[in-house]
Amino acid sequence: MFSLAVVGNIAAQAARLGTYSYVAAIFAQRYAVQGPDLGTVGIVAGTGSFAGAVVATSGVSWWCRRGWPVLGLSVVSTSIIFVGVALLLLPVSLPVNLIGLGISFAAGITIFGTGQLYLTTTFVGDRTAISWNSSAMYIGAAVGTFALGLTDLVTAALTTASLTFVVVAAVSFTTASRISRRQSVACTTRNDERGELT
Repeated sequence: MFSLAVVGNIAAQAARLGTYSYVAAIFAQRYAVQGPDLGTVGIVAGTGSFAGAVVATSGVSWWCRRGWPVLGLSVVSTSIIFVGVALLLLPVSLPVNLIGLGISFAAGITIFGTGQLYLTTTFVGDRTAISWNSSAMYIGAAVGTFALGLTDLVTAALTTASLTFVVVAAVSFTTASRISRRQSVACTTRNDERGELT
């Protein structure tokens, strides 16, 4: 499960952060957005990340109180990233693209958070395992930026490559979640009547 979770995280971040690396160039070519207006890209990404972190706090707790495998939430988040990236790269309008950017960043932060929870509850005391969660994000950014940089930024090739990363992430997380379910690995234990996470 560990390797599948890491691969899923790398692939999800490759799609999210790899695409983000070229958003400014795409918007400049597609909508002639230049200068200070491109700062909107960073604002939307930051807002999406913050919103994702806030929602994930209660969302993960809600999910875990039901005793479901934490990686199942990563599957849901990956599906949301797919929608976000598709909206981001769809050549329709700038507002639609910006909404997609925000969605993809919100879901991406949720994946990072659930990965941290999975590793800290499954590999208790293993600092090496936990460090892989952060490493996977940066590896994914590097892999995604390199791979997507080989495509033409304003063609379907970029969209196809980015969404392929999301599919790889979804398959990895789904497989890992099914394995953890068979092994009865939930993401919580209840230490009182409120079912707080431990």
